[in-house]
Amino acid sequence: MDKQEIRTAIRRHWIIALVAFVASLLLGAAIALVPKTTYLASATVSVQPSAASGVSGVNNAVFLIPSYVQMVSTNEMHAMVQRAVPALDRNGPVTLSAKSQTGTGLILVSASGSNRNAVATWATAAASRLVNDGNSGQGLLSFSLLQSASIPSSPSFPKPIPIALGAIVLGLIMAPTSAVIAMRMRAAPTQDETRRRFGVPLLASLPQSSSIPEEEPVLRWLQRSADRTYAEALRQLRTSMDLAVGLGARSIGVGSATSGEGKSTTAASLAWSLAAVGVKTCLLDANLRQPELHALVGLPERPGLADSLDHSQLPIRSAGVPNLSLLPPGSSAGHPADVLATSFRSALASLQEQGYLVVVDTPAAKDNPESEWILSQLDAVILVVDRRLMRRTLPDKSLRRLREAGVNVVGIVLNRASRRNLPSRRAERSAKPQGSDPEFHLSGNSRVAGVR
Repeated sequence: MDKQEIRTAIRRHWIIALVAFVASLLLGAAIALVPKTTYLASATVSVQPSAASGVSGVNNAVFLIPSYVQMVSTNEMHAMVQRAVPALDRNGPVTLSAKSQTGTGLILVSASGSNRNAVATWATAAASRLVNDGNSGQGLLSFSLLQSASIPSSPSFPKPIPIALGAIVLGLIMAPTSAVIAMRMRAAPTQDETRRRFGVPLLASLPQSSSIPEEEPVLRWLQRSADRTYAEALRQLRTSMDLAVGLGARSIGVGSATSGEGKSTTAASLAWSLAAVGVKTCLLDANLRQPELHALVGLPERPGLADSLDHSQLPIRSAGVPNLSLLPPGSSAGHPADVLATSFRSALASLQEQGYLVVVDTPAAKDNPESEWILSQLDAVILVVDRRLMRRTLPDKSLRRLREAGVNVVGIVLNRASRRNLPSRRAERSAKPQGSDPEFHLSGNSRVAGVR
């Protein structure tokens, strides 16, 4: 965590830093104000070897003083002192303690409580009692009250000024630390981090776009959108897929660990970007449990894959975009796994014979066993992972199951990534309006499916 990272984190997440700082101040205020005020008073007792102890007096003092120190904190001492102090000072709890100062022959007798006058009386009374008990012993030591306890002028706890300074220091530490943690948690993983964790590259990070109207098909939004960050991310995905898949790939599967991670939107966007560069592409919706592609394209759900018995005449429909078609899911009374087992392979082969590069949207891998079977029939598969799930182990488990099923997973697509962490964000800020940029829509050459 260097200075540049701290400055960037505070600039991006200043609200989190401010909340952390204020929380530290509130914690300090709570420590200073909530606990009951405690006062501490101390009296000093001097312990010297008696004249009768002779040359062994010093050794006697070193050996006996600790036992007298312990005696101060006993219940018996507390009861005797309580009877000795005035009745006015008996209200409220008071704690007695003592400690010796090594090598000096001094015992510091202390009393703590919420009444400043009472603690001074208790400390002096406890010291006097210690002197009496010590002098009535074996006569080896001589005890005397060196100094009576004085009434404390300020509480021993809490101490407002040190606590306030500590809270400020804590806030100055927690504010940048919280901002850096927030930035790191929201940051898109790097290529190296993704490859170390999943064993496959990060193909692209797609930002979440709040400008997609719910009632508008995604393909129409892609056609007219001025969201340059999203468009640039699609270019990166298309290029990365081109490099990862190579020549001759005729089918690409798009999967995810759970539903709601954005695989259907990613499949539609990838197919649109491939069609935009001249690749004859067909979207195939194999997610018969929760079909979404027809809505994203803006076409009816049926007829489709589940309704077709003669796969030489599939109900393929134009998606309204050059070079892009859709085979909807259709509807069937049979179980989705059974329908796919009888229809998917032949439909996929028919589409490939017609020259299509097929982009397949599949059911979520969790709790949908047919997903692994579908993906195993395809040339290449990308796994879409919601950024919010990157801290969980669910994507790792799904990827492991797909590999065990023989699925060729070529990479990860991070969905709903933070725009601030995408390199294309800078390009978006300085870009021209859509109408003045003829290169806004995806363009270029592709090696996928042999298109050069």
